[in-house]
Amino acid sequence: FKDPESVKKYIGMFKSAPDKNVTMMTVRILSGIGMDAAPLLREALGSDNPNVRVGALMALRNIGDRESAPAVRKLLVEDPVDVVRAVAVSFCMQMPAAQDAESLVRALKDQNAEIRIMTAIALGMLGEAKTAAPVREALVKETDVKARTSMVIALGKLHDAGAVDLIVKLLGSDPDVSLRTNAAYALAEIGGKKALDAVARACVSDTDSDVRKIAATGLGAAGDRTYLATLVKAL
Repeated sequence: FKDPESVKKYIGMFKSAPDKNVTMMTVRILSGIGMDAAPLLREALGSDNPNVRVGALMALRNIGDRESAPAVRKLLVEDPVDVVRAVAVSFCMQMPAAQDAESLVRALKDQNAEIRIMTAIALGMLGEAKTAAPVREALVKETDVKARTSMVIALGKLHDAGAVDLIVKLLGSDPDVSLRTNAAYALAEIGGKKALDAVARACVSDTDSDVRKIAATGLGAAGDRTYLATLVKAL
């Protein structure tokens, strides 16, 4: 499989695949070949065929090819096809070498909500404090509830004290249970009196039992004995 002629053969099959099933079959083969296939797969990232670009991204991600990181970041912010950008985000999530804060922040403005969701998750995983302000700005403008929830989670992981007022407001008034649940936990992760006071209120007053339960879990994990009476009341 790994001799140069075999690699060229499978790359040729990959580029000329008549449908996605054949493309995915060759992606698995090329992933198995490993780094010997990486140079030609990097070239395939520039293909006019979006299926080829997607397949090349997937194979390079599976291989763990660091050298493709600059090209992946370029696809993340410039490719016109949604699925290509989505796979580029997943590459960034799994490959630390491709995790570029600037590219990911730009992707927060992507027209596709699923990509914004994945990007927020990636930024939370990246953990760079300098990305918190752009995530806050995106959250204020975001209309998709799942994307907003992912941004709240990211801000919690970033321990962003600047987001407390915004997340407290969401916890107290947003109609979506999942968003409120994650807002409670994010505030507990961020910590501080204002954040924890809001979580304590949610422990006993939120209308949804799941929100109350997660708020109590987060408050307990914060380890502040000031809220012990609230936790007892929430039992």
